[in-house]
Amino acid sequence: MRNSILAKIVIYLAGKKLYKSFESAVANPRLTQRKLLLDILKKNTKTEFGKLYNFSDIRSELDFQNKIPIQGYENIDPLIKKIINGDEKILTRDKPLMFNVTSGTSGVPKYIPITKESQKLTIRLMTQWLYRLSSDHSALLNRGILGIAGSAIEGQTPSGIPYGC
Repeated sequence: MRNSILAKIVIYLAGKKLYKSFESAVANPRLTQRKLLLDILKKNTKTEFGKLYNFSDIRSELDFQNKIPIQGYENIDPLIKKIINGDEKILTRDKPLMFNVTSGTSGVPKYIPITKESQKLTIRLMTQWLYRLSSDHSALLNRGILGIAGSAIEGQTPSGIPYGC
């Protein structure tokens, strides 16, 4: 019971602040998305992918659409393999903490790099989601929660980066 109350307080305090930020962002989604896109490009200008597509020359969504073709995983697979083998600054300036591995339902499993920044964003998103969920369903955390998961770390790449689900 005490853990339930503590969890509710933590989710409420952290979630309320994040949700206010979210509400502010969705007030002008075009501006929010443009800023996010340009921030991502700026942070990754000096990566191999950023140099290949001249991220430093992109100033708008239209520039982005015109300069960077839509790509499937097969297009970036050679770059992912470089990261797996220890090369840095390939797709992102940040070294991956780990790789999420897909189940491979459409062929060979795919390796999705998880950076510290993407992990923080995922935690923020989940905190906001839990805040709204518990706001709409106040009894949500009154009882235990059953979570079913596999092993988070299933192995390591040749360069020592963990991978799993």
